[in-house]
Amino acid sequence: MNDTMPVLMIELANAHGGVEQVIDAMIEAAIAVEYPDKVIKFQPFKFDLIAIPDFEYYSVYRDLYFSPSEWGRMILKTASNCKVCLDILDLYSCEILRSNCEQISFIKFQSSILENYEVLTALRSIDLSDKKILVNVSGLSLDRIDATLEELGSFGAQIILQVGFQSYPTHPEDLGLQKIERLAARFPEYELGIADHSDANSAFAQIAPLLAVAKGAKYVEKHICISRTSAKFDGSAALEPQEMQNLAEHLKLVHASSQAQFVPRSERTYLDSTIQVPVAARMVSAGSLLSDVDLLYRRTAQSGLKRHELFELQRRRYILAEPVDTFNVVAAENFRSAKVAAIIAARMKSTRLKRKALLEIGGTASSVRCLRQCAAARGVQQTILATSDIEEDGVLENVAREAGVDFWKGDKDDVIDRYLGACKHYDIDVVVRMTADNVFASPEIIDFLLDSHFATGADYTAAADFVVGTASEIINREALQRVADHFGRAEHSEYMTWYFQNNKDRFKVNIVDLPKDWVGDFRLTLDYEEDREMMDELAHRLGKKERVYALDDVLSVLRSDPALAGKNAHIGLRYKEDKNLIDMLDHQTRMK
Repeated sequence: MNDTMPVLMIELANAHGGVEQVIDAMIEAAIAVEYPDKVIKFQPFKFDLIAIPDFEYYSVYRDLYFSPSEWGRMILKTASNCKVCLDILDLYSCEILRSNCEQISFIKFQSSILENYEVLTALRSIDLSDKKILVNVSGLSLDRIDATLEELGSFGAQIILQVGFQSYPTHPEDLGLQKIERLAARFPEYELGIADHSDANSAFAQIAPLLAVAKGAKYVEKHICISRTSAKFDGSAALEPQEMQNLAEHLKLVHASSQAQFVPRSERTYLDSTIQVPVAARMVSAGSLLSDVDLLYRRTAQSGLKRHELFELQRRRYILAEPVDTFNVVAAENFRSAKVAAIIAARMKSTRLKRKALLEIGGTASSVRCLRQCAAARGVQQTILATSDIEEDGVLENVAREAGVDFWKGDKDDVIDRYLGACKHYDIDVVVRMTADNVFASPEIIDFLLDSHFATGADYTAAADFVVGTASEIINREALQRVADHFGRAEHSEYMTWYFQNNKDRFKVNIVDLPKDWVGDFRLTLDYEEDREMMDELAHRLGKKERVYALDDVLSVLRSDPALAGKNAHIGLRYKEDKNLIDMLDHQTRMK
């Protein structure tokens, strides 16, 4: 619908019967209609220039004739009150236009005169550049309308396409409403209008123009008469003055209804007063993220965040700063910005591949490569190498320094306790868990999992399937603390995954499908000599020992060289293949 008020074109037509006093009364009635954008339209023509004597209405046309001076008086009177439009029907219309050009804002071409060469030629001697031309396209195909617009373009005036033809009255199926949207699609640069000649005794006579406006028409042409019972001609389609005023009021309402903000204030107030907002289904601890399982939806006198607002805050990496009690709403002030750190566990105690944390891969220590890969993730604010507090592992502080990351020493066996120590010392809320064996840890996967973790309000997030050695886990510090509080010591926290995935009734576990291009049957973790040889060659293929490697580049090399990828493909993962280990972990990590 148009942003501006529809234009109401009040057509005087021929209901006056050629009587000057009647047309004067009609002019007064049209002027009296209160409407902000109103045009009064006249039909000046001369009987012997519009028809020849054999035409059935020739004598009627003679009776309807007004002289040039009479037209001049009527046009001047009307133009002092509102805009004027002239129907151009013959050469006489052209002369009336020429004589009163300054008072005329619009002219109209019926479709029946669009091929009238003598009229169109006469009009070319009149400057129409400041006029608007309504072109009625009734009876014309879309292609013919195209051609007509091209022909009329030389007038240099704004053209308005109009539907509706002079049938008194016009049946609803003949109104042309179905054309408006098609014309708008075919000719989007042109404004549209309707000439409505519906049966004025029907309620539809006031409904049809509103439907046209709703479909996109900006100009509504409607006949007026003083009284339908006394109108000599055209009365069946003409509205009486009060009916015309009623139509004007309805047009104002239709316009107002389409111009309100998308969500009006009253509508927003209604929603705010009735919406069922999220409230805590149970007490939720500080340091947690909220998911749908934590929430109920109720009407309440409390003022809190709507669901989409709450989850948008979390997507922006906010976390609960304080507990939220049962049935309490969640407010913005309950949140604070979360600090995210990648904590990489590393030790020097490896037995299968001695001192692997210091072994070079592509000219750089394996653990340094892992640390740099993790630090490259856009969502990681801090990277920490976390090792034990025994003397043997002290050498790893030099590794952290070389990689430009922070260093933490903690419990040698309880990795969860070690992680919590680092979290408390560095004030970390959300942990990206990685082990230093994962030389080609993927910053892309870290960011993908972080996005999902915050969006879903998880406690723990991991990938469903991945290239071994590329994927991390995301864990809230608050969830790590719950494990520590329950077990006292997490004796098997080298296998930290089990404490969460084995307790899905206690933790919000979010298992994520990675993009298919990031998944493959390769091994990129450092545990055996074959791993070192394969990854060392891979790093040399990728080049630049200081470089952070993109996952797509790493996988592209492996996919293009099956022999390289196959060097360590025979090595399995103990935590997936050792049934005794799996059974023990299932039992020992279960929170009963």
